[in-house]
Amino acid sequence: MTTKLHDRLLSCIRERSTWEEKQRIWYAMRHDGLRRRKKPFSGAADMHFPLIDQTIEKLKPFFFSQTFSGERLATFTALDSSLRDQAESAAQYLDYHIQNETNFLSELLTVIDTMLLRGRGPMKVTWDQDTQSVRYDAVDPQFLIVPR
Repeated sequence: MTTKLHDRLLSCIRERSTWEEKQRIWYAMRHDGLRRRKKPFSGAADMHFPLIDQTIEKLKPFFFSQTFSGERLATFTALDSSLRDQAESAAQYLDYHIQNETNFLSELLTVIDTMLLRGRGPMKVTWDQDTQSVRYDAVDPQFLIVPR
């Protein structure tokens, strides 16, 4: 069973080599710019204009504010009408806790950047045993292995 899974995993990694190469090129294009393969004439400029970065930086605040555009991050609905106040308190506490006592906001910016650059921005939510709290981690899509 483990050999079969291992072989399948290796197959998935081999199949994504073209995608990984494109990611490498796009990263270089975004951060450093790519040199021209052939200049149109000798002495032509070979410079990088950060259009992708400028567009992403303009869009980031919009997506960040969308997360907090509602009254709270979450709303709880009590099945019993006598528990509405507790549901409201729980929603306020969760909103305060996520925004002020976790790393959600800092990781959210990374997730938004990844989403705007690559189309998806996955975030991993785990329980941190050391701090006894929820931990948020932006995941680079290059570290996800999925079948074709």
